[in-house]
Amino acid sequence: MSVENVVLIAGVHGVSGRAAAEHWISIPGTRVYGLSRRAAPLPPGVEAVNADLFDRYDVEQKLGQISGITHIVFGAYIEKPTASERCKANLAILKNLLDVVERTSPTLQHITTTSAARSRLGAPDFTTASIPKKCF
Repeated sequence: MSVENVVLIAGVHGVSGRAAAEHWISIPGTRVYGLSRRAAPLPPGVEAVNADLFDRYDVEQKLGQISGITHIVFGAYIEKPTASERCKANLAILKNLLDVVERTSPTLQHITTTSAARSRLGAPDFTTASIPKKCF
């Protein structure tokens, strides 16, 4: 069987990430990598990649050898106390991932984020006088 799609699912142990993994692995001709900081059981057929998206060096070491990625499902999320901190953290992990994958996989066709803008920008923190500026 030839591989037509190579899917990287960041945050594979979350509800959305696991559902995405189960969906993609059911499609013939698809290779699925499940990315997470922690090791835990994955759906059969999903190849585990354990890396800390906050650590650019770790991302490079773990993902730098994987090429041919066609799709990314980004369900990773870092909770922080304030909207500003959430924004900064979640953009950093997305950037670390994309910097490596864009370099190693010119085949990348599509990126899906599985969580709402809240996870990227954070909810406004109305307990302070200023609301964080938009991050994009």
